[in-house]
Amino acid sequence: MIRSKFGRMAGCVWFVMAILLAGIIFPPKVFAADPVRILVLPFEVSSENSENRGVSDAIAELLNVFFSQAKGVAVIERAELETVLGEQQLSLKGLAVEQNRVKIGKLTGAQVMVTGSIYFVSGKIEIMTQAADVSTGQLIGTAKTSGSSSDLAGLAKNMAAELSKALFKSRRVDATEFDIDRSPVANLHFMNGLSAYYSARYDRAIPEFIQASQEETIRNISRFWLAKAFLSQKQYAQAYMEFNDLSAQAVFTQKAQEIEQMRKECETVLSDEDINFIKLLGIKH
Repeated sequence: MIRSKFGRMAGCVWFVMAILLAGIIFPPKVFAADPVRILVLPFEVSSENSENRGVSDAIAELLNVFFSQAKGVAVIERAELETVLGEQQLSLKGLAVEQNRVKIGKLTGAQVMVTGSIYFVSGKIEIMTQAADVSTGQLIGTAKTSGSSSDLAGLAKNMAAELSKALFKSRRVDATEFDIDRSPVANLHFMNGLSAYYSARYDRAIPEFIQASQEETIRNISRFWLAKAFLSQKQYAQAYMEFNDLSAQAVFTQKAQEIEQMRKECETVLSDEDINFIKLLGIKH
């Protein structure tokens, strides 16, 4: 009887020790409780051509769009970055200095910083990018892609996919929390619209953003860029109508300051009669 009890006790002890040992050798996977804050900086461009340099902003914005669709990620908006730059009396050019990049990353509360370079070679575009931990400076992952400058959306999509894999691994985040949406047609229209906008092809960007705005999940961001495209085309009435509606609905608060600035720009061109008529249409709508 005593031996039997002792045997059972010994078995329990060995069982508990085995569990503890397994926990040491194979620690349980820890998932991030809070979203990872990502700051995508404008990419360096090896070209003096103004149109080519606009690709830098397009790629950064496209990466922001992809990451903002992912669960477990908080994207730091361009407006927030520019606010911090202004407070530190720095410009985007000042971010070419690594020390400044790290400083700005910490001030924005970023945990991961994405930087990169764009090269134009034989009619094609080559993009190299990397993601680094802001606090340690440790490289998390890299991505490289190449193709036509007319397919910036596809290039950004490839980079986002590669970087997300590295982030899964390094930050031990469940892949389902980082699932980048690859399917909706509306997203494709939005990406194409951004590509056209940053290539100064505003007439092509407008119909793409109109199509994208039919999808509820990206309606406000699509209308925001639609309004910017109208403004770039000097179609002030259409731009003012969109900006005014977005402002009146108190949506898209992270871009509220930018919306208000562009509303005022439209008001300097439009007549009081036009402004009142557009506001009246907004009330009826």
